[in-house]
Amino acid sequence: MNRNRNGFIPKFLKSEALFLQVFILLLKSKPTRTHET
Repeated sequence: MNRNRNGFIPKFLKSEALFLQVFILLLKSKPTRTHET
């Protein structure tokens, strides 16, 4: 169980970091005014 948990958490963090990178790229692509509205 400990091993599974140890392997799952980093995997989740990695996918979350990747998602954040894509999200930031999308925000940078779109004008900031759209985000404000």
